[in-house]
Amino acid sequence: MQWQAKRIAYIKCMPMKILCLQDADKQSGLSKDFVARLGHTARAGGHELEIVDLARGELAYCLGCLRCWYSESGKCVSRDKLSRLEDRLPEFDLLLFLTPILFGTFSAELKTPIEKGFGSKLSLGRLYPQLVVGYGEDLDEEEVSCFLDITRKHRGRMDVVHPELSGLRVEALVTRSREDNTALLRRIEQAYLTGEKEKP
Repeated sequence: MQWQAKRIAYIKCMPMKILCLQDADKQSGLSKDFVARLGHTARAGGHELEIVDLARGELAYCLGCLRCWYSESGKCVSRDKLSRLEDRLPEFDLLLFLTPILFGTFSAELKTPIEKGFGSKLSLGRLYPQLVVGYGEDLDEEEVSCFLDITRKHRGRMDVVHPELSGLRVEALVTRSREDNTALLRRIEQAYLTGEKEKP
């Protein structure tokens, strides 16, 4: 019993590295507030946060060739900023996609890594816990519902097409205000940064 208590305490103190991909061209006061507070929360817990801005023209669109899924390398045939990031994925413990919600879905700059299955390929040797956070101050309920549904089908229900990915942990969250940011960051801290996450 004492050994178990010590092991749990160790897990709770384990530092994490978080990779956050965000749309460089469509940042807002709301998204900047979220990122600043996420950085503060991460540092306060002894974790590291790396922000990567994805701008128009930096990423090659998905060709639908599926070589990333079925080739031995597991790498995209297009060598762009995203592919270079994928080479570094073993450094990180949590992936976060921060996207404006446009017409109920991701922005183009975030849609590309999501369509390419960034962080979801078994050839990488592990499945990374993933958060998809959508933001927008003027979102209505229909847009929020559409975004959550699309995200879950793109990421959280990939076992329909790829049963081997049924263990992929994906959570979709939406913020429309600084108050929402507070609630989301509390949720992220409790579920991912303070030991409540699953460990082998």
